[in-house]
Amino acid sequence: MLFVGWDRCALRKLAYPDTTVVSDVIIVITMWIGLFYFAAPNLTKLLPMAQLRDMFEQAGLTIKHLPGPDWARAAIYIVFADFVNYWAHRAAHNFRPWWEAHKIHHSATAFSILTRFRDHPVYLIFWHVFFAIPLIIMSNVEVALWVSIVSNIHQLIIHSDVRWSWGWFGRWIVVPPMVHRTHHSCQEEHFNTNYAFTFIIWDRLFGTYYKGPVVPDAVGLQGGELADASALTLAIAPFRPLFERFASRQG
Repeated sequence: MLFVGWDRCALRKLAYPDTTVVSDVIIVITMWIGLFYFAAPNLTKLLPMAQLRDMFEQAGLTIKHLPGPDWARAAIYIVFADFVNYWAHRAAHNFRPWWEAHKIHHSATAFSILTRFRDHPVYLIFWHVFFAIPLIIMSNVEVALWVSIVSNIHQLIIHSDVRWSWGWFGRWIVVPPMVHRTHHSCQEEHFNTNYAFTFIIWDRLFGTYYKGPVVPDAVGLQGGELADASALTLAIAPFRPLFERFASRQG
């Protein structure tokens, strides 16, 4: 509240919720807490994680085999994991089945810390599979846990309704709230830009950094798609293409 004022703070949005905030709350309670902690991790356990880790270790391909102090290996892990995050996020926008699930996150028409948790279980399952890659290579759960905590705090900040750019630090080092807000913009000029999670260098290296002058105000999907959708509609939305394809074949 100190940073954004009463009109834009999450407490006010909870006190006077619109459709987006109501859906966010329901998603946090039902989808995220239940399916993130139980369904998604259990499904990814189907992957032969232990066998893959052993295979990487025997081949000397884990980061812990690199020479140097622990802090240097941890730094390598942080950069590598963020690199994977960038490409996983980019894939989520360009691989149709994943985008249909990630679209739920982008359908929010208002930003608050709850927006951070506005994810569909299908999206989370895809994400767990992608994020298993750096975990396997690092083979250090303790470091991964601390990185996850710091990363999630950063994600809460950039999904809040603050208009911070952080000067040169936000242009060249760490993704600031305004850069990620641009990623959520419903203006066509901002589409397919600013995929980076933590380090903005990936957008600059791979040509997805938005350099234009247009500052986004409205967020959401183009044309207001799913803007007023209920939590139930959002839950089934990723499966609609399958239903429509099945219906067309039946017809």
